[in-house]
Amino acid sequence: MKSFLDQILFFIQNPEWQSLLDIGIIATGIYILYRTFRASGSMKVVTGTLIASAVFLAANYLDLRGITWIYSNLSSVILIALIVIFQPELRKIFERTASLYRKGEISGRDVADILPDVLFNLASRRWGALIVLPGTDSIESYISGGIKSGSQVSYALIESIFDPHSAGHDGAIIISNGRIESFGVRLPISETGQLSEEFGTRHHAAMGICELTDSLVLLVSEERGQVSFFKQGNMIPISNKENLKRIITKHFEGMVGYRDILKRRSKSSRKVAFLEVLSALTLALLIRIFMVQPEPEPQIGFFDIPIQAQLVGRVPDGMELESVTVEPHTVRIYQRLPAKKIVIRTAPIYLNTIREDTQLDVSLVYPSHAEPAGGRWPEVHVLIKVRSEEPKKEEDSFFTIGSPGS
Repeated sequence: MKSFLDQILFFIQNPEWQSLLDIGIIATGIYILYRTFRASGSMKVVTGTLIASAVFLAANYLDLRGITWIYSNLSSVILIALIVIFQPELRKIFERTASLYRKGEISGRDVADILPDVLFNLASRRWGALIVLPGTDSIESYISGGIKSGSQVSYALIESIFDPHSAGHDGAIIISNGRIESFGVRLPISETGQLSEEFGTRHHAAMGICELTDSLVLLVSEERGQVSFFKQGNMIPISNKENLKRIITKHFEGMVGYRDILKRRSKSSRKVAFLEVLSALTLALLIRIFMVQPEPEPQIGFFDIPIQAQLVGRVPDGMELESVTVEPHTVRIYQRLPAKKIVIRTAPIYLNTIREDTQLDVSLVYPSHAEPAGGRWPEVHVLIKVRSEEPKKEEDSFFTIGSPGS
């Protein structure tokens, strides 16, 4: 615990602009990931991934080699699997990052004035309606069908489109730059399970497009007579026209990328946004301190290692080995600490060819990580002395032979 606090205090007391920039970029990436995954309904999978990562870090810290081995060998497969699973979300992240500072088309004030009146009128008549107001993200790759219009937004036109007897009343209206771009448009159905099955196709289509883009989707339920809006994977009912007008105005004025994340309507929303940003910064700080630590300068140690003569076989019959001398008998090497056990031998010397005192110039056999202190391995001489075996002495046998007649 003390080491943990010491590292944080050291980092705070010795800030560097590179570290601060690093933390800012990491925190921004974490925040974008969080917002994108939350909007797409993938937080459960992300939570599971984070838990698995925490288990790996704990196993690595506690030196649980079995778990560490499993994670190390499966890490590449898991990475590819995550890329395949989160392919739509990763695409969304790049799209939103590219549009971070891009202004969307802002419609005229008439749109914010007309839509509340017409939608609440449709709700009172139990006529279903679905209107999409695109943000900075392109929706072209997600929608299909529909009839091009380009007409100015008007109360009468919207009411006529959503008349139950109209051919395009089941589709959605796309409004951009104060005009109805198209109507009768088909939207992608949500696949995240965010909405209950009690809601119909219109609700799931509204959720689908707002999960994939930053569009504001306005919906009127013909069964409930309720006006709701969908944004960033959330469905929120609207009780009156004034609230709806503020939501539409806010969408056009400020909902561009992530630049206005702290500019919310309510204090509670600002508090939530502040906590999200603070959590991203805290996680980025921990990653920077504990997972991206600079590698310490390697410590070098010098060691005198004895040279072992590598003798193979036996001297010829009738000879015996008297002595073996290696010059130099040690060699100085250096290696990074902690030191590994190193054995240095001569090249094999075959004794069956040695019939007299012999001096050999031999090379050395050593591990690949061993390095000589002087940069070069020394020349090594091996002096082998042999001698002839002494014949075994046989004990003399004496026989006493008695004289005749004794």
